[in-house]
Amino acid sequence: MYQLCSNQPATAREEGQEEGQEEGEMMIPENIQGGLDRYQHHHIKTGGFLEAVLSDDIEDAKGRADSNSLRALEDIRQYVRDELPPESWGSREKVKAWIKGGKG
Repeated sequence: MYQLCSNQPATAREEGQEEGQEEGEMMIPENIQGGLDRYQHHHIKTGGFLEAVLSDDIEDAKGRADSNSLRALEDIRQYVRDELPPESWGSREKVKAWIKGGKG
């Protein structure tokens, strides 16, 4: 199960768990979920962090992440694996083709 989390600073939350989060529940920051939704349904290019995640370039993603995205990185990766079509992620070439495929 996925739950959106707020973009409040990490210092305002207990380490490792979002307010209202149940154990085993994945947390995706709202801004990241919006980017994933636009990418999946409308083939809209994402920002650098999500592009790196979608391309499976985790070191690049870590370097581009803000603190909330970095903390949620594994949940975001799991969401991509579980919810996005396999042809839409996994390499930079797949990401470019997915975006191009959405343009009429």
